[in-house]
Amino acid sequence: MVKIPTRLDELLPTGAVSKVFDLLQQQELSTTVREALQRVGFRDSQPIAQVQSAWRHAKDWIEGLARGDAQVSDVRLINATGRLFGSSWNSLPINVLPAQAYGALVADYIDHVCLDASSQKALRDLLNVKEGIWLNGLAGCWQSLATTEWTRAGVAIARTDLVRNKAGDLRAIIEACGIDIWEVGANNGTSAEDWRKVLEERPGATLVLVSPNMLSGQDAQTQRAMALAVARDRGSRVIEVVLDGVLDERVANTLGCPNLATSVQTGGDATIFPLDYLLGGPAGVVLCSCSESLAVPLSRADLLGTRLRGPELAAAIATMQSSSSELEGLSDRLASNLDNLKDRAKRLGIQVSGTKFIETATEQARQIEMGPAPWNRYCLSGYGLILKVRGELQHEFNQRLDRNPMNIRLVLDEIGGEYWLDLRFVLPKDDYRIAEILNPDLNPKQEAEG
Repeated sequence: MVKIPTRLDELLPTGAVSKVFDLLQQQELSTTVREALQRVGFRDSQPIAQVQSAWRHAKDWIEGLARGDAQVSDVRLINATGRLFGSSWNSLPINVLPAQAYGALVADYIDHVCLDASSQKALRDLLNVKEGIWLNGLAGCWQSLATTEWTRAGVAIARTDLVRNKAGDLRAIIEACGIDIWEVGANNGTSAEDWRKVLEERPGATLVLVSPNMLSGQDAQTQRAMALAVARDRGSRVIEVVLDGVLDERVANTLGCPNLATSVQTGGDATIFPLDYLLGGPAGVVLCSCSESLAVPLSRADLLGTRLRGPELAAAIATMQSSSSELEGLSDRLASNLDNLKDRAKRLGIQVSGTKFIETATEQARQIEMGPAPWNRYCLSGYGLILKVRGELQHEFNQRLDRNPMNIRLVLDEIGGEYWLDLRFVLPKDDYRIAEILNPDLNPKQEAEG
């Protein structure tokens, strides 16, 4: 059996290994190591370089799986809009470390008892919760709560909170699980009196709060506070669905979104949060509580087969651990340094301005909504290029964005006949790929073969 470590850097110390290799590449040290190896009979003149090459090939292969380079699709998609969520794609970028954790364990046996213990330790360490369940999705989570004391008397939810997300329609999911649901308030908000009235009419009902909802940030905080106060006064349970929670303090401060470690301590009796969205993990959710027992929902999850298991659970644990640190991933992209984005945009502009398709590429700062409602509550400070396309080549340019010799679909924002290109959610290694799409003269050989 494979013993599952409790820390990600023990499970897959990619950052540490990379730093070691960078250190060994220093001339003085690498010469010393090479001479020492030769003294004990190792004749290879470049052992460090060869080991480093093997490491990088393995790491690139797993990163390729995370990016979608494996042959599961003919076309890669590069999101250069500066928005995290969009209607033209149905998945989100995943942090590399969870993908590596999955890849490291998927081909071997796993001690599920040890892995379950690691999952509970991760929740205790990061969120200080009493108990948590790792589930395969939002629908599976509500299935596990159905017919339990949490939902037996039905749930009440504000009309503003009935948002639709990529996991589906929240109202439809709850109703499909056989849970009675009552809408509260109006489209512009819910008052304390609205909450009190529904709890008088539906004794024992659980309040469900959702973030983000259709209100502005300040109005949403006021509505949440009123609901929690009424629930405490009436002795009612509250379940919070925090779709926009993060564990990285930088991102919470930059965007103003909930810090999960704070939310679960100051909010409802139970919290549901997804591992994808802003955490950058694979699909899945966590149901946790600081005070209440989740024994019954856990038993139902086992019965229904909705719990995360095996490599999927290992990747989920890695998601939590990597999202709470400053390791490279989605958190780094959300909190990107504007100076870095400026430098990349400037280099790209030089390569594409005044070329076949692009008449000018002008650097510009811009505030960008994270996505369509309800994600338009959050704005990212972007810095990118305004591309002015030669009018007679507009149709050909649009075709090239969708299909080109690189087999990449490049998604840009069109603004008044011009195009906005933002590198926030583009890997630096893909900058040159974008340049090749926009400027065919950069790689004439590939163009001829394509």
